[in-house]
Amino acid sequence: MVSEAAAFNDIVVGDFLDSYGNLSLKMAMVLQWADLHCARAKYLLKVDEDTFVNVPLLLDVLSLVSQNNSHFVLGHLKASRRPSVARKGRWEVSTDAYPLPYWPQYVYGQSYVMSGDAIRSLRHVSQYMPLITNEDAYITGVLAKSAGVYRLHSLQFSHPPKSQPRCRLVNDTDISQTGFKHVSSIYLVWNHFLIGNCS
Repeated sequence: MVSEAAAFNDIVVGDFLDSYGNLSLKMAMVLQWADLHCARAKYLLKVDEDTFVNVPLLLDVLSLVSQNNSHFVLGHLKASRRPSVARKGRWEVSTDAYPLPYWPQYVYGQSYVMSGDAIRSLRHVSQYMPLITNEDAYITGVLAKSAGVYRLHSLQFSHPPKSQPRCRLVNDTDISQTGFKHVSSIYLVWNHFLIGNCS
């Protein structure tokens, strides 16, 4: 990583442990960096490493969404309007960290896009809100609601279950899919894109 950063100057490094519990901290740092260094950016796309994004389709969808919205997070909304806060398990959040029993509605974190205006608003609010370890709920739920950022739903973004055929990506049905366990699988989808055929 150090040699790539030195050669291409394309890696942002934060001074904290890169762990699952620090995902919210990592995204808060991304918001700060983007606001300071990419102030003219129209959008910020957040993508997990096991997720493939159909960028041309995403740009088409964003051009439509942006006609009526300038302050948004776009992704696959969690189905429940009042998602329960997990008090045990992988996504556990203590009542000390977040005393309410429900999250504001939020989008799944595998892939989502925020507008430039939303970046600034979320970053501003994040400076005053204590960090909560559930990144999806914190960034696109708690911060978004506090900042008045609209959460827009699209079924075209990846969401559980992870068993969607790659043809939905190649045929411009899905914007993103997640759960690719090996880089070779992502390269395979990319090759299908290049030839315009998924069979």
